[in-house]
Amino acid sequence: MPIALRLSLLFILVAIGGVALLGYAYFVNGWNALAYFAWGLIITGGGLLSVLLLAGISMIRKGPWRRFALIEMVIALLLLLGLAV
Repeated sequence: MPIALRLSLLFILVAIGGVALLGYAYFVNGWNALAYFAWGLIITGGGLLSVLLLAGISMIRKGPWRRFALIEMVIALLLLLGLAV
């Protein structure tokens, strides 16, 4: 497996951590909730954009892994659109 795909899988885990911060923001009161929500959005968005970038690089450079990278890009794009809505 190419290193770009390994890194993109790592960034999926980073995005899941950001989603956990978003979920935790609903249980916290006061200004801390806004801080957790903002950090969750930043971490999740950055992680998913990194997945899109790394999977795109891997899709261009590594032919045998093209289908896996395309599936990973589609999943990241759908999650990013869900985050925006």
